[in-house]
Amino acid sequence: MPHLTNFVESGQLLKMSANQVQRSITARPLVIGLLLIMFAQLSCGARHLSLTSDEPSHIVAGITYLDTGELWIPPLHGHPPLVNVLAAWPLLLQSERPAFSTLPGWKSDFSTYVRAAWPLLGPVERLAFMTRLPIMLMAVLLTALVFRQATDLFGQVEGVLAVVLMVFDPNMLAHSQLDTTDLGLTFFGFAGIYVIWNAMLDRRPKRQWGKLLIGGTLLGLAMAGKGSGVLYIPPALMILVWNYIPIWLSQRRLLYLGRLVNQGILLCLTAFIVLWGVYGFRIGSLSGSSLLWPFPAHLELWRTVLQDVKRAAFLRGETKVGGWWWYFPYSMAIKTPLPLLIALVLSVWIWMRKERRRWWQTLPLLIFPALYWVIAIRSKMNIGYRHMLPTFPFMYVFIGQAAKVFRSHLTGKRSVICRALAIILMGWYVIEAIKIYPFYIAYFNQLVGGPQQGYRHLVDSNVDWGQSFIELRRYMDREAIEDVFLSYYTYVDPAVYGVNYHPLPPAPDVPKDVISRFAPQPGVYAISATPLQGIMTAQRDLYDWFRHREPDAQVGYGLLIFDVKPEEVQVDWVAQCITPVCPLPPKEIAQGEGKNLRIAYFDCTKAWLYPDAGLTPGHYIIARDDKTVGHPFVQSRLQSTSLAYEQRLPTTLPAFVIYRYAGEWGKALVPQRRLVRVAHTDWSMGYTLAHALLITAPVEMKGPLMFLGADVRRREETIEMDTHWRVLDSSGGRWLSVMAHLLSSDGHLIAGDDGMGVPIDQWRVGDTIVQHHVLALPPDIAPGKYWLQTGVYWLDSMERWSITYGGKVAGDRLIVGGVKVNGRD
Repeated sequence: MPHLTNFVESGQLLKMSANQVQRSITARPLVIGLLLIMFAQLSCGARHLSLTSDEPSHIVAGITYLDTGELWIPPLHGHPPLVNVLAAWPLLLQSERPAFSTLPGWKSDFSTYVRAAWPLLGPVERLAFMTRLPIMLMAVLLTALVFRQATDLFGQVEGVLAVVLMVFDPNMLAHSQLDTTDLGLTFFGFAGIYVIWNAMLDRRPKRQWGKLLIGGTLLGLAMAGKGSGVLYIPPALMILVWNYIPIWLSQRRLLYLGRLVNQGILLCLTAFIVLWGVYGFRIGSLSGSSLLWPFPAHLELWRTVLQDVKRAAFLRGETKVGGWWWYFPYSMAIKTPLPLLIALVLSVWIWMRKERRRWWQTLPLLIFPALYWVIAIRSKMNIGYRHMLPTFPFMYVFIGQAAKVFRSHLTGKRSVICRALAIILMGWYVIEAIKIYPFYIAYFNQLVGGPQQGYRHLVDSNVDWGQSFIELRRYMDREAIEDVFLSYYTYVDPAVYGVNYHPLPPAPDVPKDVISRFAPQPGVYAISATPLQGIMTAQRDLYDWFRHREPDAQVGYGLLIFDVKPEEVQVDWVAQCITPVCPLPPKEIAQGEGKNLRIAYFDCTKAWLYPDAGLTPGHYIIARDDKTVGHPFVQSRLQSTSLAYEQRLPTTLPAFVIYRYAGEWGKALVPQRRLVRVAHTDWSMGYTLAHALLITAPVEMKGPLMFLGADVRRREETIEMDTHWRVLDSSGGRWLSVMAHLLSSDGHLIAGDDGMGVPIDQWRVGDTIVQHHVLALPPDIAPGKYWLQTGVYWLDSMERWSITYGGKVAGDRLIVGGVKVNGRD
C-alpha cells in the first residue's frame, strides 16, 4: 500500500482536505431549524404518551441513587445509574420526596419497590415530562453531533441530509422521547467514537492525547449508561490500530508501536476509571466470592444481564424462549421507513462502486455498527429493535457520504431525474414521520401493511410498551364506552389516566382464570399486543381467541380493541375428539368456557357429532395433531366451523385446537343422497333393483336412530361413504354398529367398513351423527357398477334393524345408490 506510506511521510494520514473539514455558516440556520423541529416533535408528542413499561423503574432507580446514594438497585435493575440519574435530576427540584428506605421492597424486591415508589413522585403527567426532558435534550445534542461528523467528513449538504434523516426517523424519535437508557448509550457512545476518530486525524501529539482522554471519558459514560456500553471499547481500539496500519507498513513501525500501546491503555484506563467514578469508586466483593473488585454493582448487573439473555420473544406468529438469528435483520426490514432503506441500499452500492478507495475515511462509520450487528444477531435478547439504536447515527452519516458521491457524479438530464427522485424520497420520508405522530414506537413500513399490522410481526417495545393509556381514555370518551376489560403489563395503573377498566392478566395480582379464554364474556376488550401474542403471560395462548379476529379498533396501534358481542361467544355444548388423546378434562373446559356445559366425546376420524341436530352453537376440541386435524374426513367436517382457539405448545395439557360451530344448519348437514331403496337381506340385487321400495330420507327404523341420507366420494383406492343419522332415543344401553358395504351387481360383498364413532352413552335425543366409512377396493376389482348399502345391527345379537314405512316392515337394509368403478392398475 505505497499510497498510504506517502500519506504517513507527508504527515497527512487520515487528514481530510480543507473543503471537507470546514463547516459552512449558511447550513447552521437550517440545522438549528431542524433541531427545533425535532425538539417540538419530541416534547409535544411525549405529552400524549403514558409512562411506558420500563420508565417507572428507570425513574425510581435514578431518584433513589440521587437521594440516598445506595447502589443495591443496579444489579436487580440490570442498568447502570448514569442515564437514570441524568433523567431523574429534575425531580430534585421538588420540595417533597418520600422516605425511600421505608418503602416496601427496599433492598429486597425491586419490582415491589418500584410499584410503591413511583406514585409518590408527583402527578403522573408532570413526572413523565420532567424525566423525559433530559433525554430529549440529549437527543438534540446527538443530532447536532451527527451534523458535525457528517459535515467534517463530507460537507454541509451531506451534514444537513444526515440531520434530516435523524430528525424524521420514527425509530429514533420513539426512543428519544422516553426515559430509558437506549438514547443515552447512543449519545455517549457515538460521541466517544467521534472524538477518538477526530484524535486520529490530528497529527499534533499533545492534542491527540487530550482528545483520546476525552474519548475515553465518553466511552466510560457510555458504559455507565447501559451495560452494553462496553461494546464501544473494541471498535475504539480497532480505530487506533487501523490508524497505525500504514505506519506499520513503513520503515518507522517500531517508533510508533509504543505510542499505540500507550494510547490504547490510556483509552481503556480512562473509560474504566470514569465508570468506577460513577459508582463512587466503591470496592466490594461479588456474591459467592471473597475477592474485592472495583464497581462491584456494575459487575453484578452484568451477571444479571447475561443470565437474562434468553427471554421469551415473539416473531411472526411464533413465541419461544431465546431468539432467532434473523430477528434484528427482519426488524430492520419492516420497521425502517422504506425511503431510508432505499437510501441505505443505494449508499452501500455507491460506496462500493465509487468510494472504496477512500475506505479509511469511512472506517469509524463501519467498525462499530459491524461489530454491534454481529453481536446482536448472535444474541438471544430479541425483545426490541430499540437495541440497535446505537448504530443509527453511523447510518445517517454513512448515507450522507453517498449523497456526496451522488451529487458529484451526476450531470445533465440524469442529474435532474435523480434530484427529483431524491425530493420524492425525502418527502415520503417526512410524511411517514408525520403520519405516525406521536406513536413513533409502533412504526412499521408498507412491507407488512404499516403500523396497523405490526403486532402480527413484532411486539414488546416494537409496538406496545404501555404508551397508549392516555389515548385509550380519549377513545373511550369518543365512543361513550364506560369501561373495558384491559390487559396490560406495565408498572403504571391505567386508572391514573382516567381509564375505567376491569384488569386482565398479566396485570398485577390478577389470576389467569379471570378470563374465560375459550369464550370471553361479552364486552369491550382492550388487549395490549404484547400479551396478545403470549409475551408477559403465564399462558402463551391465553388470548388466542382474540388472535383469530380482526380488532374493531387500534388505540395507539398497540392496544387492540375487540367489541365482543353475545352471539359471538354463545356456546351450548362442547364435543371433544378422543383421537389420539382427549385434550381437556372437564374442569379445564368449564374454566375455559366460563360455565358448565354438556361435554360429549367421539372419535372424530370415524364419526362426527352434531348436538341438537346442528341447530345450536358449540365448540369442537381436537388434539393439535397433524394426522388428526389433517384427516380428510375431519377437514370436510371443519369446513362448517371457524378456528376459535389454539394452544400451540403442550404444557401440563396436550396442545389442542378449538373450532366453533355457529349453529347454522347448512350444507354440512344436508346429505347428497337421500333417495334410497329399502330391501330385505335375502333379496338378490336384481330383485332389489326391480322391486325394492324407493323412498326419500328420513327413513324410520326399529331402533333409536333415523336414517337421514349419505354422502359418497370416490378416491384412488377407496370409496368413502358418510351416513347421516338422527338420535331418537338415548335411553338404551345396547351397543350397535352402522354397516357400510360395497356390493357387486350379483349381490356379493366386495368391501365393508362397519362401526360407530360416537359411543351410545354420549347420545342425546335430537343429535345428528355422521358416520364415516372407508371401503377399500380390492386390487383385482373389475370395472363396472357397484352398489352401496347401509343399515344398523345390534352387536350383541348381530340382528339387523327393521326398516318401517307406512307402519309396516319394508326391509332391513338400505341401498343408497351405485358407483362406477373403472378398475385398478
